[in-house]
Amino acid sequence: MDLTPHIERMAEHFGPIDYQHIYGWFTSTDYGGQGDYSHYELLGGEEAWRGAMQGLEDDGVRTGLYLDPLLMDEKAQAAEMARPWRMLGADGEVRGWSAGDFYTCAAIPECRRYWADTYERVGRTFPVSGHYMDQVGYFNPDPWVCYNPEHDHPMPVGMRVAQAPLVREIREAINRVNPDIVNYSEYVPTEIMTQWQAGSFTHTHRYEWERPSSFLVNPIYWAIPEVKCFEIYAGNGSNVGENVRLPLRLFWGRETQDMSGEPTEYAPETAAAIRHLSAVWHRYPEAFATTEPEWLVPTLRQGVYANRFPGDGYTVYVLFNDLPYTADGALIALPHRAGGSYREAWEDVALSPRIAGDRAEISLSIPPKQVRVVVVE
Repeated sequence: MDLTPHIERMAEHFGPIDYQHIYGWFTSTDYGGQGDYSHYELLGGEEAWRGAMQGLEDDGVRTGLYLDPLLMDEKAQAAEMARPWRMLGADGEVRGWSAGDFYTCAAIPECRRYWADTYERVGRTFPVSGHYMDQVGYFNPDPWVCYNPEHDHPMPVGMRVAQAPLVREIREAINRVNPDIVNYSEYVPTEIMTQWQAGSFTHTHRYEWERPSSFLVNPIYWAIPEVKCFEIYAGNGSNVGENVRLPLRLFWGRETQDMSGEPTEYAPETAAAIRHLSAVWHRYPEAFATTEPEWLVPTLRQGVYANRFPGDGYTVYVLFNDLPYTADGALIALPHRAGGSYREAWEDVALSPRIAGDRAEISLSIPPKQVRVVVVE
């Protein structure tokens, strides 16, 4: 099995592919989906799949494998063992994602041990750079609270409380394989859980476009910048509302994770925006990977916001115009040093700021709800 042609096809549409998150590799005709993570007949066998993973890593494309440490398919080999761990709602009904599966309760030590052992086994079997924890971090007061009277935990127990030790044990299991393998969840973790995971996806982008006069904040990156967040979005034509504000990813210093299938499903303007974002990220990688970002530095215009990202010998300032009209003129004043140069990276043009002593006043034109990227070297 060779995944390189798929990666090359994606790169044509989106720009360089740094990390490939792989879903569906666990599916089995006989044993269903989530639960076992040990069936490879649809992949050509274990050796073929291991070779495919190694091929991507050898090409410099880091790979991450999907696992869900909460959901068990009724057809899975582990389902019989896991039935005592099932989550029950206040109505006594089994909780699950869909017909034919059930959620396991992470407040049960044996349940956590099974999932931790599964992550360790998968990590030893395949040469990957990351392990995903699907649905971890999500909170809903109904389906995510366990009332099972057979469980030895407080009644009821919320899953965010139970997931903290689960994530810790998964992290410990991964460390036994390779501490450099990252683990990341679907939802932004609580502050306590951040010490046991490297990052997460976030659904913030999906909701921003519904609120055109404001933008949503995920403060976890600014409070704990070691935890990296990746935006989930789907860029097909029916989701064009999500496409409009893609440049805002730069303002928040977050990478982007696309969740559609074939690259051709994306609207052309979406693919172009992703390529544009990717070019800026790859031009200034140290800045957008910094653990010392500065949130909301002062600007010269109300309604125009800026975040600061220090790099290696340069500093990036990403400005966002939250006004309903174009913001023109002097928008930000920055510290000036003799010999310093200024560039706007989104449109890739040199800037000529007005210098007054140790202060450089930057003039820009930013359309509504868009960004500009000032780089000072």
